[in-house]
Amino acid sequence: MQDRLKVAQLVPYYSPIIGGVEVVCQYVSEELVRRGHEVHVFTANRSHKGSPQLRLAADELINGVNVHRFKSYLNVGHYGFFPGFISPLMRGGFDVIHAHGYRQPQSEIGSRVGARLNIPTILHVHGGFFTHSSVKRAFYDLFDWFARNGRANLFDHYIALSEMDRARLLELNIDRGCISIIRNAAENQAFENVEPQRFVEKYDLTGKRVILYLSILHHYKRPDLLIRALPRLIEREPEVFLLLVGPDAGELEKINALGRELGVTRHFKWIGALRGKEKHEAFECSEFLALPSDEDPYPLVLLEAMAHRKPVLTTSVVGQAPLVESHGAGIVVQPGDLNGLIEGALRLLSDPSLKSSIAGNARRLAEQMFSAKAVVDEIEALYWRLLEKKHASDRGNGDSRS
Repeated sequence: MQDRLKVAQLVPYYSPIIGGVEVVCQYVSEELVRRGHEVHVFTANRSHKGSPQLRLAADELINGVNVHRFKSYLNVGHYGFFPGFISPLMRGGFDVIHAHGYRQPQSEIGSRVGARLNIPTILHVHGGFFTHSSVKRAFYDLFDWFARNGRANLFDHYIALSEMDRARLLELNIDRGCISIIRNAAENQAFENVEPQRFVEKYDLTGKRVILYLSILHHYKRPDLLIRALPRLIEREPEVFLLLVGPDAGELEKINALGRELGVTRHFKWIGALRGKEKHEAFECSEFLALPSDEDPYPLVLLEAMAHRKPVLTTSVVGQAPLVESHGAGIVVQPGDLNGLIEGALRLLSDPSLKSSIAGNARRLAEQMFSAKAVVDEIEALYWRLLEKKHASDRGNGDSRS
């Protein structure tokens, strides 16, 4: 019996491009490699819209993972078409095809390649069911019609991040037995102790009470709400300081203009994207993490903050909101509720015992549910289960393949 799998991961972007789906694909891939499996990532050779376009190698080895990047066409937002991956996927001799992203062209193509070659296929959904955009909504409705009628979503199995996502999949006529809920994880470094003094000095944060926003500067993440909250926060806590960390997706100019209009430019700073140790130093120097998104299926940054013993201040639309509330790991407000956001921030800034209690709850929740090892244990077991099911079906049909 084989003990080493050859796995294809299909994902819109991959490291060094920064984003939640990218991080999930990376820690899953690297942990699988650590366990002795062979992993190939097929992705587009492009950056997020509004971010600097990086010169990336077509093929490289990143922490043991084989990364293959292809020219992308017809790019609209996070959607792109990079057909160069089809031939190497078909010829690669893979045991499992693991696609990341619902309604993504490479995911749909991967499902058909898997069906043709009798390879188990998995769709890792990563949310993506909701949008405010009427144009996107029309596209979503059309795609979902095809899915409900068996012309799309032709995967053997689906990984959902929450009960809410599973309910959406069930609405698409997907069998309940083909859906597993496997939550995302915080990367291992988030659980390690980090000394932030060097970071504090580098970014002139000494004496400041730092509120951390760590995510892409995108309009639906609502960093503008944190700028709008600053005047009232400064009235009560004069040393408050908003640190914005993450790549810009077109919001920075608007944020700076809003800061000038409100007279709070000395109380916030954008330092761009951070990786590795510096990212974790940013967590450690903060009072709490704030992410006031209007839509956000499962932001990894919340998990990382909780692993760092930091309370989270977020909205009810994020995928982890029910767990954050039920475990007392943060404060959850309604999306767009500026007053609720301000009141939540002031509670965390003015009540040390409350903040300490929430911080302890956050760490315990992260340890229990959000470690990479626990998540990949589930994914690896799912791979083997699907392979055995395929093999059993082949034997039942008289197929001689092992």
